[in-house]
Amino acid sequence: MKRIIIFYISCILLLLATTSSVIAHTGHEMEGEVKVVKGVEGRLKVTPALSRVDFYLYDGKTDKAISDAKVKVTITMPEGKKMEKELPGTKTEETFSFMNTVDLSLQGIYSFDIVAKVQYKIGFKAYHSVKTVTFPFTYEVK
Repeated sequence: MKRIIIFYISCILLLLATTSSVIAHTGHEMEGEVKVVKGVEGRLKVTPALSRVDFYLYDGKTDKAISDAKVKVTITMPEGKKMEKELPGTKTEETFSFMNTVDLSLQGIYSFDIVAKVQYKIGFKAYHSVKTVTFPFTYEVK
């Protein structure tokens, strides 16, 4: 009976350890809208209380976070005014995101056209390939 209890406890601990590492690796426990374009996953998280947008990039094949990219966003405000911003990359705890502040004080629909220029290494040499990917998102402030 003692062996069975130890076995069950071991299984539960193993399951918890595996699940938490998978969630931390993929970052898919985060909220936000997700789109996949050309094999690249983009996730937009808008935080109105902080007037901030976070954009996360993941490789669709490996599910690893992409940090080697130049990201710009064109924001169309609810009244039609457009603004462009660069989203600098930032490492926070276990995730990597591209973020910036945005004035979200107006009610209505905000459009985010995010262009990411993702750099890939080809083979073992220092040759790089750049893939340009565009992600259209909308967010409504009520």
